[in-house]
Amino acid sequence: MNRAHRAGFTMIELLIVIAIVGMLLGLLLPAVQRARASARRIQCASQLKQVALALDNYMSALGTHGKYPEAAILPSVTPGKPTIAKVLGRYIEESQAVFHCPDDDRYFPAEGLSYEYANNTLAGYTRPQVLRTAEKSPRKSSTVPVAYDYESFHGPEGSAGARNIVFLDCHVE
Repeated sequence: MNRAHRAGFTMIELLIVIAIVGMLLGLLLPAVQRARASARRIQCASQLKQVALALDNYMSALGTHGKYPEAAILPSVTPGKPTIAKVLGRYIEESQAVFHCPDDDRYFPAEGLSYEYANNTLAGYTRPQVLRTAEKSPRKSSTVPVAYDYESFHGPEGSAGARNIVFLDCHVE
């Protein structure tokens, strides 16, 4: 049989095709990883917004003179205080998943939370009190943090987007 009429690939052609496919996968993999990381960051931001909305509903239920709850910043450090998850439980259908950042594999397993509640600036104050500064001038609700990631789950410390923060007006940065 004549060699020119034989069907199929040679070993070299097959290796070249495999190498090209491997290089394409190598170029595609970092883009897929970035997309997944972005999706986890967005999911975390959405969950933080749910926490802020639950806190807003909590405050609405208390009325105009209601005060923000006294809750543990880190449950293991202040075990005598309830977690923000317990305080807001009925406003989020008792869902613990709302308090779990998908990029957090350290705090949630140990503490049951991935987010720190801004207890120092909110607890025991009414909304009007929180919005006044020491100089009695009004503060915008878009500048008052409510909760944020315990640490930089979404990138290197100090980089843009490394930590999600939800503010009193329920927007997330």
